[in-house]
Amino acid sequence: MRGRQDQSNQIASPTPLVRMENICVRYGNVIALDGVNFQIGKKEIVGLIGDNGAGKTTLVNTLTGNCKPYDGRIYLDGHLVSFRSPKEAQRSGIEIKYQGSSLIETMSIAHNFFLGREPYKHPAFFGKELRHPRFVDRKKMNEILRQEMDRLRIRGVDYFDDYPGMLSGGQKEAIAIARALYFGVRLLILDEPTTALSEEETSNVLNLVRKAKQNGLSVVFITHKADEVFQVADRFVVLRNGRVFANVEKGSIDLRQLETLDMYARLTAIKELSSSLAHQISTPLTVMKLSVEMLQDNFSVTARKDEYGKITAMLIRKIEALQYMAKNLLDYVKPLMFKKENVHVGELIASVMEDMPMKDFNDVRIDASGVDQTVCYPLDRNLIHAALSNLVLNALQSSPPHASVQVRAAMDKGRLHIEIQDQGKGMDEETRENVFNFFFTTREAGTGLGLPFVHRIVEKHEGSLDIESTPGQGCTVRIEL
Repeated sequence: MRGRQDQSNQIASPTPLVRMENICVRYGNVIALDGVNFQIGKKEIVGLIGDNGAGKTTLVNTLTGNCKPYDGRIYLDGHLVSFRSPKEAQRSGIEIKYQGSSLIETMSIAHNFFLGREPYKHPAFFGKELRHPRFVDRKKMNEILRQEMDRLRIRGVDYFDDYPGMLSGGQKEAIAIARALYFGVRLLILDEPTTALSEEETSNVLNLVRKAKQNGLSVVFITHKADEVFQVADRFVVLRNGRVFANVEKGSIDLRQLETLDMYARLTAIKELSSSLAHQISTPLTVMKLSVEMLQDNFSVTARKDEYGKITAMLIRKIEALQYMAKNLLDYVKPLMFKKENVHVGELIASVMEDMPMKDFNDVRIDASGVDQTVCYPLDRNLIHAALSNLVLNALQSSPPHASVQVRAAMDKGRLHIEIQDQGKGMDEETRENVFNFFFTTREAGTGLGLPFVHRIVEKHEGSLDIESTPGQGCTVRIEL
């Protein structure tokens, strides 16, 4: 899966519902959006994906008038618009539901549903209806709400005079979506609508998003959960550092590729930050180390000399640790020298095994009997050797005494499949989701750079990397090249 695709963000419709061109937003010296082109087709669900700070919320705030761009144009149905407030955007059929509840906790569920659009009734005098005074028609509000709850199959919302605090997170999301459907909104923007929801509630919200499209609405689904948005979206736009990193149609990508694309966008952003950070701290660390070494060699003390020696030695060790981190960062961000050749996979894995410090691992052994010794495959020998060494070493470090690390390799449907399985403690779902994140580590001495580096090498080979794990039953790392 390649990184950038179809960056102009064009869609098939000749006149999309919304077209945003060259949108630029700054907060002081910080560039929040940098020349973003973004379109939403009619009756289309667009998944807007990106890490925190990528620019997702800023983009939709710009559309709805909550944020003023210093450059760019916005078109609605082909007509140039510039909304001054979300209320003005709402009058044009654009409604945004921000992360967290969009319901007012001090108002009833019924009033939250109508929110300024309540039906009124007028008193009659001698059979003639008066224009004034007028009263909120609570009975009609409740009747409409009951019809909408039944029509959309929203369960558990029965007492419309209750306050939103009585509802679950999923029910609150459902009310907000039902409100947009009832009042004929043309574009519904959902900002992280499944945050903190149960699996069942998430499924209900996704069903409502599908119903919104069936009712003629366009939807922007903002999230960082690729697996959820993949179920409903027609197209995916990935933002990184205020720019469109990728724009792909659902038919041209599968879930694993989308998750990889999202991860690659995040790693690329971190890579740029890491390069700057490593360069900035490298020289001062060198100066600090030389200064402490000079103190250690030339600073004479008569009292508590041993204590001063321990302090300077500790400072040098800490500085060396930071230098090692800076070196790892610079190694990570520099371009990979890539040269494919036909490699005997069995010999490559044997070389990896020979390099392992087996004496440090309490009789843990490596079982490579599952490696097909007949396989040759085009690889960059040095890069794959480094990646497999990292994975095998991780498996050894995770294994209890006298355990076995299984290494398997074989061809399947024209692709090389490699598996590394340990018998360690395994990892929970949260750890598994974060394990490829930069600097994430479960080991005290770990840098959190190894697995992102492995992931980068696998991507360079246009492959995929996956981890399967159950707490207490070890981990299996699967590579497809």
